[in-house]
Amino acid sequence: MNTETDITETDPQPATPEAEAASKEGFLNLGPPRNGKIAKLSKELRDLLNRMLADGDTGAIIIDRFAELGISLNHENISNWRHGGYVDWVLEQDWEVEMKTQRKSASVFLDTGDETKFQQAVIQLAVTQIFKTLKKGRLSNDPSNYTRLLNALSRHS
Repeated sequence: MNTETDITETDPQPATPEAEAASKEGFLNLGPPRNGKIAKLSKELRDLLNRMLADGDTGAIIIDRFAELGISLNHENISNWRHGGYVDWVLEQDWEVEMKTQRKSASVFLDTGDETKFQQAVIQLAVTQIFKTLKKGRLSNDPSNYTRLLNALSRHS
């Protein structure tokens, strides 16, 4: 049975969430859905656990907090989630911040009342997104969608 000491000694301290994100191919888990004990909890409980992990709470603190809620977790559950579902959650949070930033910068063009500037901004945003997808090589194994994306890029540029 794992103890708190086991977890901190055997689990390497994760690099920054950004570093873990960089090592993943996509920003979300694109494989089969997670099916562990924590994945089966409600979104509210998963979010609570994710926030606790983000705040640096230890496995023991998390286990105690969830025990108060009538949910039995062990260190292995938390460790598995920390290296899977939590990483997905961090990546999703980063993506949401990025989208808010892009919307905010696009709204500047809406405020001017010049519709052509807004349309140009939308096209630039689309081209940027297409370029990001191509740069990460996400569609290299999907020739038909890769071709569609290249065609869309040529039409927009």
